[in-house]
Amino acid sequence: TLKNDNSSRFGKFIKISFDTHTGSIVGATISNYLLEKTRITTQVDGERNYHIFYQIFSGADEATLANLKLEQGIESFRYLGKRAQLKSRRDATAYVETIACLSQIGLSESEIGSVLGILSAVLHCGNIDFEVSKDDDHGEKAQI
Repeated sequence: TLKNDNSSRFGKFIKISFDTHTGSIVGATISNYLLEKTRITTQVDGERNYHIFYQIFSGADEATLANLKLEQGIESFRYLGKRAQLKSRRDATAYVETIACLSQIGLSESEIGSVLGILSAVLHCGNIDFEVSKDDDHGEKAQI
């Protein structure tokens, strides 16, 4: 958020189960949920999208950016607000930490590459333009 660059976008719901005879707690479950489901496609003025997008542009080497088709830079992606520069100086360090954490939890280099590929695909999907066109046989249709 604007006030806290590291604020959480997730919430927790705790369901507590009680014994109907004694009133004692017999169990509990915690569910995590995403608070901001639209954050990828739109942001409030001055806000950033998810940190990982900026981390990739700041921390990934040229070969990785080229492999992900991200070499045109952050300003080329609508989902990043077409910003010409990065906001946080910590993004490059955070990228290295993120990749290390993914490795530490057991993801292989190939799997980490797949995660980065999915993130790249999300950014590229944001640049797709859809147009409505007339189809004489079926009415309106969408065209990319």
